[in-house]
Amino acid sequence: MAPGATLAQARSEIGDIRKKVRAQYPDAYDPGSHYQVSVTPFQEVLGERARLTLWLLMGAAGFVLVIACANAANLTLMRGVRREQELVIRSASGAGTDPSWSPDSKHSAAAVTTGQGWTAMIDGKLGPIGASAPEALRPRGRRG
Repeated sequence: MAPGATLAQARSEIGDIRKKVRAQYPDAYDPGSHYQVSVTPFQEVLGERARLTLWLLMGAAGFVLVIACANAANLTLMRGVRREQELVIRSASGAGTDPSWSPDSKHSAAAVTTGQGWTAMIDGKLGPIGASAPEALRPRGRRG
């Protein structure tokens, strides 16, 4: 189908082609076979057969994402528990224990900033870097 063509135009053109081919080769098409030609958008064909599978895959991917986030949160929490003794010793020796400057909070901030950067880049907000992202990775509203 040509870019910008409507489904009705495509169906009309295919109907005309079918009539010409049947007129040109009448022996090849048995009238009793009820031979038909139709035009169906690819999304409808894909949607009929794969909709349930795609929803299941999306659900599985979401479940894996939840498990990964819970795992990362658990690792961060356990790292803090492990450092509790270090913080007690630092406090007893008079050193600062401000948690906002701990290496753990710096790592967490770096991870959040990296995630936000990747999201902005894929979303196309970082100019040519985001514009060069593959079409399949861009949100539907940002394509084109």
